[in-house]
Amino acid sequence: MSNSLISAIIICGHYSAGKGPVARVLQDIIQRDFPHLDCSFIRDRDLLDKAVLKDTARTHSIIRDYGPPLVFDVKSGFLHDRIHRSMIEGIRYIPAGQLQLLEIATGPDVRDFGLWQSGDHLVTLVNEYDIYDKTLFVEVHASEATRFRRNQQRDDFVSEEIMRVAACAGGELFHVADVLGDHYWQINNEADGEIYHLADQAYTNFIRPHLYTDHNTIEYGSAQARERHDR
Repeated sequence: MSNSLISAIIICGHYSAGKGPVARVLQDIIQRDFPHLDCSFIRDRDLLDKAVLKDTARTHSIIRDYGPPLVFDVKSGFLHDRIHRSMIEGIRYIPAGQLQLLEIATGPDVRDFGLWQSGDHLVTLVNEYDIYDKTLFVEVHASEATRFRRNQQRDDFVSEEIMRVAACAGGELFHVADVLGDHYWQINNEADGEIYHLADQAYTNFIRPHLYTDHNTIEYGSAQARERHDR
């Protein structure tokens, strides 16, 4: 058993790769199999929406449509960086008995835009905040053409300009996944309609063994201790 319980699963990948649907399936399965875990789902997009609405001076963002859903462009990577840092740092403080599924968009670093979102940058943050032992990483991958098509079908779509600059191919986590060892899994979500199967496969072969070793061992030990106490 590891020295630290798994507290978070980062579901990362390019915009419109299918991270959200994967996370929701995983949440349902985990809550079914580990009912003692408080399993929550947090999207960087929801946090970004809140940050954009608070940016009333329009220093970092431009609102295209208040919606819902909120449609906007960002002027730089400032808000993304602040949100992603807070999500990663927060893993350090997740209490025992809770598990967070964190949806984090990754892609190419865009130096001129001040946007640092690559897999390499994510690993840098993980090391900076020392949360590797607490975290599993699921990367959802789809081709650029597939993602551009899916973006056009979304209510909360981003502009073509942002897709071409910040959401194009590049920065994938698999390029640096060797440093994550057995804490990394990739889902290839190229074909539509296979989300449940792909997420269930990731859960069965990758996530469940980690959670079972950590959380069920502790839950079993706690049950045994309660039984001895009741005697």
